[in-house]
Amino acid sequence: MEQNVDRESLDSPFYLGYFLIEPDINRISQGPTQIYVQPKVMDVLIFFCSNPNRLISSDELIEACWGGQYVSDNPDHKCIAQVRKL
Repeated sequence: MEQNVDRESLDSPFYLGYFLIEPDINRISQGPTQIYVQPKVMDVLIFFCSNPNRLISSDELIEACWGGQYVSDNPDHKCIAQVRKL
């Protein structure tokens, strides 16, 4: 069930728990605290939010967020680590 991240259809703000996710400006807010993230980190977060309660393989994540491009040095792991730090 591969699905590419479609930023154009997911640019509307949404809540993830107490966090306001604003994909169009790559911002995550909670009250007065605002964090800006890199676009690829936002893509990974959107992909996870679009696929709840499902195990996602590294290959599927790379296909969805990097569009089948050759990537090295485990960029998916780096993005996931950044999402976890939020």
